[in-house]
Amino acid sequence: MSVISKQKNQNRVPGVYYRVSTASQDFDSQRGAVLAWLAGRPHKVFTDVFSAKKDNRPGYLALLAACARGEISDVVVYRMDRFHRTSLLAIRTILDLEASGAKMDKFDESKLK
Repeated sequence: MSVISKQKNQNRVPGVYYRVSTASQDFDSQRGAVLAWLAGRPHKVFTDVFSAKKDNRPGYLALLAACARGEISDVVVYRMDRFHRTSLLAIRTILDLEASGAKMDKFDESKLK
């Protein structure tokens, strides 16, 4: 998980990002496992129905803005391909998040074991 802002906000919560590429898909496969892993902790959800090739996704931009405001303690994504399609863009974003004090963590089934 990632803490995205160096601002000291005691009320920060994890920011969970779900993304699917088309409206015919749903978030269920991502949501169930992530919610089980969060084990009831408060969190804020951000969603997009867009290709990860685009950076102007509304949910993604809202997540980054919430991180910059110090509202988000960690960024949780089910898999990195839900966050970014290319490694270069993912690394750049993660470095930006870490520079502002955030942590980034991808969730996967191994976290439940």
